[in-house]
Amino acid sequence: MRPLVLQVSDSYAFGGAERVILQLLEGLDNRWDQALLHPGLGNTSPLIAGAQSLGIRCFGADFPAGLRDLPRLPELVRQIARVRPSVVHVHLSTALGCRFTFLAAKLARVPAIVATAHLVVPVSQPAGRGQWMRTRVIDGTIDRYMAVSNSIRLKLHEQLSVPASKIEVVHNGVALDQFTDTMTDRGRARASNRARQRVVLVVARLVKQKGHRFLIDAAARLPDITFLLAGEGPERSALEWQATSAGVANRVRFLGYCPDVPALLADCDLLVLPSLFEGLPIAVLEAMAARKPVVATAVGGTDEAVVHGETGLLVPPMDGDALADAISTLAADDALAGRFGRCGRARVEAHFRVERMVQRVAALYEQVLA
Repeated sequence: MRPLVLQVSDSYAFGGAERVILQLLEGLDNRWDQALLHPGLGNTSPLIAGAQSLGIRCFGADFPAGLRDLPRLPELVRQIARVRPSVVHVHLSTALGCRFTFLAAKLARVPAIVATAHLVVPVSQPAGRGQWMRTRVIDGTIDRYMAVSNSIRLKLHEQLSVPASKIEVVHNGVALDQFTDTMTDRGRARASNRARQRVVLVVARLVKQKGHRFLIDAAARLPDITFLLAGEGPERSALEWQATSAGVANRVRFLGYCPDVPALLADCDLLVLPSLFEGLPIAVLEAMAARKPVVATAVGGTDEAVVHGETGLLVPPMDGDALADAISTLAADDALAGRFGRCGRARVEAHFRVERMVQRVAALYEQVLA
């Protein structure tokens, strides 16, 4: 019987972590059986639909969110036990996310429990005793952490006191076959048409972390550029109001959730990601794979993918003027943009292939089971 890996997400949104889950569900070889445990409600339909299209068994769960929800824990234990996984792999959008899932997996006597930390929210002061104790309880149930970047590894160790020996960096990856020669030819055709208006793409959930409001500040300084914002989230109304107030609503277009990111990249000139903090953004890796230059903020994780002056330009976070200057530089220099795009593709081929990520995750499963 093949060992079963139960992939777990308690997120009610669809973002980079959920895309990584789908990559694992598709990419792990036939030595592994897999299933998905997800919230029973919420906007997780792209994750569930993607998993079901791969023939993956999906189970909805009512995840406990706090101590008042502890009566739900026994049912979660029973649900995990019924699936009988060899490995529970929990995907964390915050450091303390899914905390009761770890306890449930332990009580269900799962042989190996691993966690991928996709994001750790920066803190300005050491964790209080209550959070420190909760972190210690969680850490005691986890056999191994995967950090998507060296920046996340440091935050786990320094902010949350996770032992360095329990953390392994496994960079996110992208599937290069999504970015075909046809897509590249479409991009070249756009670049050869100097008369057209330049198009900047942003692929990110509409949440404060992603820094869209600073991009709209930059858009006000760039009257000849159109901005396409792909993604949904709770900040949409506020951002639409800001764009209208700044007089750029006709050039800042909100596309909502867009599943075909390669097609969007083929029809843009560059990708911008103005985040305040990051893990390792897949949107940036996809832009590089599509041979598009990148303008992004110099925050941990992003700066492990984008090499300033080689594959794109990095600017300080929360600085609309710096964003505008960098965008203007690349929009005005096709040769520089083309060189950054080619170097970005080469960097992804060397370091951020999805096959490399999947192989390293599978090797970690084998280690913890051994």
